[in-house]
Amino acid sequence: MKQLFVILFAGLGIFYSQAQNLEHVRFFTQDELGGSARFQALSGAFGALGGDLSSIMVNPAASSVFQHIEFGGSIGFINTNNRANYFGTKTTDDDLQLELNQLGAVIVLENAGNGAWKKLAFGVNAEMKNSFDNSINIQGLNNQHGLDEYFLNYAAGTDFEELRVFDGKTISGRYAYLGSNQGFGYQQAFLGFQSYIFDYESDTNSYVSSALYDSVNHNHQYQSRGNHWAIALNFSAQYKDWLILGTNINIHTIELTQQTKTVENGYLNESYLKEVYFENYLSTFGGGVSLQFGAILKPSKSLRIGLNYTTPTWYSLDEELTQYIETINTDEENTRFDRFINPNVVNVYEEYTIKSPAQFRSSIAYVFGRQGLVSFDYMRKNYQDSNIGPSDNDLFREINNQIESQWDVGNSYRFGTEWRLGGISLRGGYHMDESPYTNTESFGDLTGFSLGLGFNFGNNTFDIAYVNSERNSKHRLYDVGLTDTAQINSSVSRITLGMNFKF
Repeated sequence: MKQLFVILFAGLGIFYSQAQNLEHVRFFTQDELGGSARFQALSGAFGALGGDLSSIMVNPAASSVFQHIEFGGSIGFINTNNRANYFGTKTTDDDLQLELNQLGAVIVLENAGNGAWKKLAFGVNAEMKNSFDNSINIQGLNNQHGLDEYFLNYAAGTDFEELRVFDGKTISGRYAYLGSNQGFGYQQAFLGFQSYIFDYESDTNSYVSSALYDSVNHNHQYQSRGNHWAIALNFSAQYKDWLILGTNINIHTIELTQQTKTVENGYLNESYLKEVYFENYLSTFGGGVSLQFGAILKPSKSLRIGLNYTTPTWYSLDEELTQYIETINTDEENTRFDRFINPNVVNVYEEYTIKSPAQFRSSIAYVFGRQGLVSFDYMRKNYQDSNIGPSDNDLFREINNQIESQWDVGNSYRFGTEWRLGGISLRGGYHMDESPYTNTESFGDLTGFSLGLGFNFGNNTFDIAYVNSERNSKHRLYDVGLTDTAQINSSVSRITLGMNFKF
């Protein structure tokens, strides 16, 4: 059995991973429309309403709207459909997953006396803030760039002697040594040289591609898995009949894996290089913490106003990266041979931090007695307040400069309505999240609608919701060299089922 090396990048001065870019930071600055089935059916417009376990996550005052002790949870099917367009070639990929969406409980304590504080509530709600399950299939003919440019870009300026494997040494050992002493860039150059994607010319002291092409075929597969969960530890209190105040401590957990597989072929007949298969597998995991403060005001029996502030979330994250490359080549006598480079090395990078922006939320709702309600929420995030650290790292400083120049304030809107017909509730909603980018071509606005039904059985309720959201974006194959993008139209559909029990 081959030995598995684990290499710790202890010095951030040599730290560089292809995941560390602006897109990676964006993963942790945005939340999906998840939560309970009732919450989703109204597109999350619950900031002034409360009385739903997921509403605790948007306004901590929501728990004191409950009249009874309540426990509930939701599960759902999430289908992501990605339609890619890469140099005119269109492909489609579907990804269907079954997920636990939410689980929570609230305990309500009524004041039996005549004091001004009429009610106390304690709640806990665990909710999936973001599902990272996603698959993108990109295929097409690229007449501009090939994978050789990715490796040559990293090879520029490297010492050729560092890319060689000397007698008595191994591919794995050399790859691990370069990772520990020279960094990610040298490892990429090493993979390209050892797999014969490029060669070294001693006469000119330069690296030359082994690939000859007018265009190349690309089959690029991207798959991500994992989720972002948050647990809210909640406390709220109702003052008289017109004011509720609440606060949350939110604990976040992150698990994210990203895998890319790229097959490239279609070179000219005289090309020494015939085919390349390049695979990367990146794991990101960690956690974070944030605080929330909220209020619900009742100026009249029917009108409700909600206000909420969520602090930035401070994440602490770790990463691990493995790589593999395989090529088909020919020698000067046109004999074909395969080259497999599997270092069996896990690159473990030093812990880093990401700060997501704070969020302000204001809400208004009008309740028509027992007949129904309408609700509207407005949210604001200044994405320029995002940050990746430590600040003494050159790569992170560059990303923070990109955040400042390329990101802007993002607004979000939620509208929901619910109408009751006996024990049945009819629900619907609309939601829109603006892109964090000033140039929305790279990552567009998210828009969608929701529908739902609720069934009230007295002490138990059953809810079902359907949510559909769409966004246009660009997916870049690699950060250097092969930086071409595919146009992606993403449609996410959710069917969520929820059950709640009152005591």
